[in-house]
Amino acid sequence: MKAGRILIRNAEEIVSPTGTKAVDLNSADEVNITRRSSILISNSRVEGIDVRHGSTDADLIIDAEGCVVLPGLIDPHTHMIFAGTREDEFYRRLHGESYTDIARSGGGILRTARYTSEAGADQIYRQTMERVRSSVMNGITTLEMKTGYSLDLNTEVKMSSVAEMVRSTGIVNVATTFLGLHFVPNGFTSEEFTEKVISEFLPVMSERASFADVFCDSGAFSPEESLRFLRASKSRGMKLKVHADEIENIGSLDMLSGLGLTSADHLINSTVDQLSALAKNGSVGVVLPITSFYLDPAKMPVADRFMKAGLPVALGTDCSPATYAPNMIFAIYLAVRFCGFSINQALTASTLNAAIAVGMEGRGTIAENSHADLIVVKANSYREIPYKFGSDMVKDVVVNGRPVVKDWNLISEPI
Repeated sequence: MKAGRILIRNAEEIVSPTGTKAVDLNSADEVNITRRSSILISNSRVEGIDVRHGSTDADLIIDAEGCVVLPGLIDPHTHMIFAGTREDEFYRRLHGESYTDIARSGGGILRTARYTSEAGADQIYRQTMERVRSSVMNGITTLEMKTGYSLDLNTEVKMSSVAEMVRSTGIVNVATTFLGLHFVPNGFTSEEFTEKVISEFLPVMSERASFADVFCDSGAFSPEESLRFLRASKSRGMKLKVHADEIENIGSLDMLSGLGLTSADHLINSTVDQLSALAKNGSVGVVLPITSFYLDPAKMPVADRFMKAGLPVALGTDCSPATYAPNMIFAIYLAVRFCGFSINQALTASTLNAAIAVGMEGRGTIAENSHADLIVVKANSYREIPYKFGSDMVKDVVVNGRPVVKDWNLISEPI
């Protein structure tokens, strides 16, 4: 069927952040919980929440007895479009090599760029869809997808085409980001490549992506180079993101906070003052505990710093060849277990705040007339979710009012 009337009936809990604006962690504990109730969906929107469980004309009834209904999870930071894998580097890190050492030896991002540049769009799409399906089966209804594993403009275009192919499946919402400055290819200085991207890549990619992004960190691009690229992107109507302070604090946020960034991501080494400046400029901070788990578990993002700064925070997976885990429930577990987030803060960061981080205000909540992106989780309470993170909890997934997962089975064509 097309998006029509769906009744999600008899949920133990319907849990949602409130409002449509990102909230800082000090306010993120406030969630709305409706017990023993049902949700009626009509034409891709939530028509209402009904505690009476009355019969209604519906094209489909989803039984939520013994389940919790949540807004669909939103992953605001992924490098999910790529070809090939780098599992050998996982073992090299276990034997003491650092991420930076591996990159200097020709591995890391440059290696994936070679694989991706050599692969055809269909091949990249097939590999990417394996990760997308895993994401959706674990409750993700919206994905941010970056380009950036490329040695030339043609590969950037190819990657953005794959993002569009994923969007066309209808099983997940997609926000496309042009990661124009990700790494410095052989034969270029960072300054030379910055100018090439601005003059040659940006005029094309600004028509193919909503966001522009840059890796501004030690061993990547300087704050000055990042500023030039982001200003040029903004002049073409793009919204802005930045990878900042993951490896070292090189003053990225001091130079870039005033640009009106939609989000600044990683932020492992940012100071409270720098995070406060982001908050004052209306940005969301995207924290990525899965990245720390893979690369340096001693450097987890700490909730207390973001609370002191008053910065709204979103959670993401950073799914990539180096951190291969397209699972927001795992990110929620790590945030609660190791980063000092409460379950309510982690839920808000994975839904409402993550929606703002990808420019999709109006998603990430359950309220009358909200977008019908919902998940049904097999649990008596939403508080069980981090506790049971390793189990198959997501029973049903609805995207834009259309079921894409039904009784733990992915529907090949949304019904």
